[in-house]
Amino acid sequence: DGAGLRSFLSASAESVTVVFDNTAVGETLSVEAGGEDGEVRVLVRVPPTTSAVEASVPLSFLLAGSPIGVEGVAVFRYRGALIQAALPGEALNTGGAVIKLLVVDLGPLEIVGITVSFAGFEADSSTIRIEGGELARLMTVTVPAVNMTMEGNADITATFHRPAPSLPVTVVGSGIFSFLVPPPPLLLEASASAG
Repeated sequence: DGAGLRSFLSASAESVTVVFDNTAVGETLSVEAGGEDGEVRVLVRVPPTTSAVEASVPLSFLLAGSPIGVEGVAVFRYRGALIQAALPGEALNTGGAVIKLLVVDLGPLEIVGITVSFAGFEADSSTIRIEGGELARLMTVTVPAVNMTMEGNADITATFHRPAPSLPVTVVGSGIFSFLVPPPPLLLEASASAG
């Protein structure tokens, strides 16, 4: 009704609640009325999701604890966590190169172990180091030796193991890393001696 709309237009961050997926409450930071068209802008800190996959979830709004209807359907799309970059982005298929992987949007996780694989070949877990926070983590990994004929793009998969009973979270980086075949040996000088 008109009174509800006026109340929403004059609402404050303290009186507006945004609910994600009917369960998780975001932290409302500000509410701004945007003019004569009735537009209201709500700035909210998104609650973490329990999954690292992309998902769209419904949003609902409360004003002083009472539901507020919105025009259309309000949804929020969680972007899935991923391995965004590998530096350097290529290495010989003989293994041994140390690279850095940038993992983004993983969120808060208690991690008890990590496995990383390149095109299905698992890296030595004792070489994996991780640093950073909830938004971005930088991992240092030693590339494993793979099939000697393998070259070109290789997906990188990182699995973050969590304390039981939580399931592991797996993220993938596609198109960011390539294997190179070592060049054939070059014989610079040949000599033979008979004796």
